[in-house]
Amino acid sequence: MVGPACTEVEAEHSVARWQVEAADWAAVTGVGRRMRIAMGIALTTS
Repeated sequence: MVGPACTEVEAEHSVARWQVEAADWAAVTGVGRRMRIAMGIALTTS
């Protein structure tokens, strides 16, 4: 893949990676459940 499609896929991967890191951070800090619920609401409403 070359061009804009490639950058779109890379952007999606970076967003997914950020979400995974945020979920890991939330779990480590002990607020994983609340964060996961909030993210689920944000994902369903977006």
